[in-house]
Amino acid sequence: MSAARSQPADRPVGGDLPAGEGPIVLVLEPVADRGLALLAQAGLSVVRGDRLEGDALQRQLAIADAILVRSGTKVDRALIDAAPCLRAIARAGVGLDNVDVEAATRRGIAVMNTPGGNALAAAEHSFALLLSLARHVAAAHASLARGEWKRHEFVGTELAGKRLGIIGLGKIGSLVAVRARAFDMHVLCYDPYLSDERARTLGVEKIELDLLLATADVVTLHVPLTESTREILSAARLARLKPTALVVNCARGGLIDEQALADALRGGRLAGAALDVFAQEPPAGSPLVGLRNVVHTPHLGASTREATENVSVTIAEALTAFLRDGDLSHAVNLPYAAANLRALAPLMDLAERLGRFQAGLLDGAPTRVEVEAAGDEPVDVAPLTQAFLSGLLRQACGEEVNAVNARLKANDRGLAVTEGRGPAHPIYPLLVCTRVHDGARWHQVDGGVLAPRSPRIVRVDSYWMDVQAIGNLLVMTNADVPGVMGKVGTLLGERGINIGEMRLGRGDQPQHAISLWQVDEPVPPAVLGELRAIEEIADCRQVKLGAAQAS
Repeated sequence: MSAARSQPADRPVGGDLPAGEGPIVLVLEPVADRGLALLAQAGLSVVRGDRLEGDALQRQLAIADAILVRSGTKVDRALIDAAPCLRAIARAGVGLDNVDVEAATRRGIAVMNTPGGNALAAAEHSFALLLSLARHVAAAHASLARGEWKRHEFVGTELAGKRLGIIGLGKIGSLVAVRARAFDMHVLCYDPYLSDERARTLGVEKIELDLLLATADVVTLHVPLTESTREILSAARLARLKPTALVVNCARGGLIDEQALADALRGGRLAGAALDVFAQEPPAGSPLVGLRNVVHTPHLGASTREATENVSVTIAEALTAFLRDGDLSHAVNLPYAAANLRALAPLMDLAERLGRFQAGLLDGAPTRVEVEAAGDEPVDVAPLTQAFLSGLLRQACGEEVNAVNARLKANDRGLAVTEGRGPAHPIYPLLVCTRVHDGARWHQVDGGVLAPRSPRIVRVDSYWMDVQAIGNLLVMTNADVPGVMGKVGTLLGERGINIGEMRLGRGDQPQHAISLWQVDEPVPPAVLGELRAIEEIADCRQVKLGAAQAS
């Protein structure tokens, strides 16, 4: 991602925390104080947008580097467009159906959430609702509060021995399964991504969805809301449930056809439902609110003191790691797995620099790209490809591209991208090998990493060499004859340009060579013109690769 921009000195802050000098985090919903304090302690500027409105809020959106929300703020395209400096959207919670992830990704904005921070709270609330439904707790309480004593109307159902059907056995679903077994329930589950080994470990029986619906006494939902899960409990699937079955939903409202559920409950085709979430929140006009055989709560699944603090701390740590160190490990919208990003960081930094270098060699727009990780050590090539594309396209296409949206930008331009693994080099244990076609010919640049802060360029086309991939580099193609290097060095010295390092590569073309000159500061265009005027110089280009990666 791009470096943090400088901030105006007179930024208004809508809260009690002092304005820091670092990137601005605009908090749009109440978040536990401990997380906000961690952000401030890290030097970030915390702005309480939940205490602002109107023009004051719009001014903060216009300069925010990150926004922090829970489930109540709709982070749609309009809001994203109102925040031109935005680099991160942080959701203190699990679900992202209130965030336009596609729009954020196209803008190169990292989207983060806290998938495990409130899992226990959600699992416990699922059981709280189930027990309340099975034993008529809410209705019996209301009856007694009215001065009634109608024990015979509230005969409940025991959980022991019943079949609990769990749809989705992720973190929350797994916690529900463990607790269900403690109630002596037989646990069925439907999850196409669940391994047989994991099912055995949890003591659950994997079955197909239709069979689960037909045999379960209780069905509980624990999947995210996606196009494939929207109304996963449709009218047709609700019809497969036994008339004595109960439905519990503490996940997302859009998972159930609410009208069909209401019809089944009113018609006696379903015994009851316990709901914490609704397709529209607040559920104004919902056919489910107020039904005799429905227990409902206003989206309280994550609303415990412990969970609120956990997600606050977790998202604060993720935001800090990203805004201060560029760590994308917590981003959910990367086109590759983020599990090993920290270990891959030096190679990703190298790949991005190789992309910048390649951009400086092209005579036309890139049309094809190939990226290889060459070596015996297993390496995930996808993050390296994304990093390379971000370096290549940022300079070649002249627009903001980064590790989040580089592949999308490449696809938009019809850039063909392939990636793979290559054999180990006899000298370098691991190389990142890149080839780019500019419509006329292929350009090859390979690099390796000697230490975390020492990215190296080791090959340019057919020329082998070894130079640091940092700072300002002059790339010269020249006749391989005596005196050329002396002429270049003399000219640079006379113009006050200090040479830090120089490497010469001699390839398979007689009388031709390539040289890389690392200089302390950018070379002015006039001096580049003088270098190109040297008779033996066939081509001279300048590539700016930036400082070494911070430790």
